[in-house]
Amino acid sequence: MKIKKTFTKFIGMRTLKTSISVCLCMFVSKIFKIEYPFYACIAAVISMQGSVSSSFNTGKNRMFGTLVGAFTGLIFSLINAGNIFLIGIGTIIVICICNGLKWSKSASIGCVVFLVIMTNLNGRNPYTYSFNRLIETFIGIIIAIFVNYIVYPPKYLNKIYLASNNLVDKMILFCGNKFCNNTYMDMQTIMDEISSLKTHITDYENDFIIKSKELVEINTVKNVIELCNKILLSINIINSLGDKLYINSVNMERLNSLYNCNISINNHENNDINIVYNYHLSLILDCLKQLLSFNINKTELGNL
Repeated sequence: MKIKKTFTKFIGMRTLKTSISVCLCMFVSKIFKIEYPFYACIAAVISMQGSVSSSFNTGKNRMFGTLVGAFTGLIFSLINAGNIFLIGIGTIIVICICNGLKWSKSASIGCVVFLVIMTNLNGRNPYTYSFNRLIETFIGIIIAIFVNYIVYPPKYLNKIYLASNNLVDKMILFCGNKFCNNTYMDMQTIMDEISSLKTHITDYENDFIIKSKELVEINTVKNVIELCNKILLSINIINSLGDKLYINSVNMERLNSLYNCNISINNHENNDINIVYNYHLSLILDCLKQLLSFNINKTELGNL
């Protein structure tokens, strides 16, 4: 098991899955006696991405580009394959078609397929040659997506749970240091954690059919993000109020209870600024209480 983990860490799962995809492309090509397995292998290499949805999108772009390039190459090869002037005009047309259809990411591969047909036809039937390029590309894309989905698929749920707990822990520590220790804290770290968690959720939702139980868990994590955003909003408002802010007795007791600290009231002045401050501090404490119930691995609060 340890050797396996070391091997996959050194090689990388994406590298390994790319290799498997290429081997399968060669195997399928031999079975169906495909003349040029090279194009299927290239499509598989390009389509293999870090997530299944990314593989699908990359493969889709390649397929669109191949379709435009093959069709344009077929038309121009029927006129005069290998003609320098037509190659230049055809390249412009392929790019314009892809851009016009908003397939800009497909333009480069479209040009490659067009040029392959125009320069490598060598007396072959242009219809058969163009159709074969489409089929070979399609085979490579399907194999890459299949391998990426079946062979050691990304464990998004584990990443989501870990990122969620990290976010909760950092938010609790962040608020403790700010309100108990009066320490300046940079919110960018929390914002980065939220962004990372959102990315994991998006990848998971794009790649898999979520089960009902998992849907509840994902919605819980989304609630964590919402609560953290509320806390950050209130902290921004508090930061804009200035330095001479005084905590009221209710919030003082809640902070002391939550963080096991020893805050005392110093000549609390009940002006408008302090009313706003304590209102938002109360909102933050409410959110922290809810966050603690979501956190799987509870944060140790006593040593802030």
